[in-house]
Amino acid sequence: MSWSASRFLVQRARLKRLLRIPEWQSMLAWAVVAGLLGTAATEAFRLLLQWLDLAVLGQGGGLVALAQSLPAWARVAVPAAGGLIAGALLVLARRLGKPETKSDCMEAIVLGGGRIPAAQTMVRSASSLASIASGGSIGREGSMVQLAAIRSCCR
Repeated sequence: MSWSASRFLVQRARLKRLLRIPEWQSMLAWAVVAGLLGTAATEAFRLLLQWLDLAVLGQGGGLVALAQSLPAWARVAVPAAGGLIAGALLVLARRLGKPETKSDCMEAIVLGGGRIPAAQTMVRSASSLASIASGGSIGREGSMVQLAAIRSCCR
């Protein structure tokens, strides 16, 4: 545990004793904080995806409208380029993680002591972002779940 994290935990325990907050109320307050941070991460991912649609493809809206507005060669080139970028980011994510770390939240909780490397999660989310923004068929929910869980199970 880092110095700042241990210092934070000491301060939290002092405040809890000083205010005589029961454990269940403390847990509820931290659940609210985790929920708000997860919501902020999810909303940031969604807004970044919209911004990428505007920046890369020139218009917002659904993928069907975007595809119809592109010339035929770009309908093939844009998803292919996005897939190449996403694949390169996944290779980078694999190199960032240690062999024993788990990249899936549920697997990390059950098998890996509940820890996922934060850097690996961010790079994997960037890979999903590149794939989705270029018209890839993966869903954005997986990345949103990992980003929302980053505070609770990442190191």
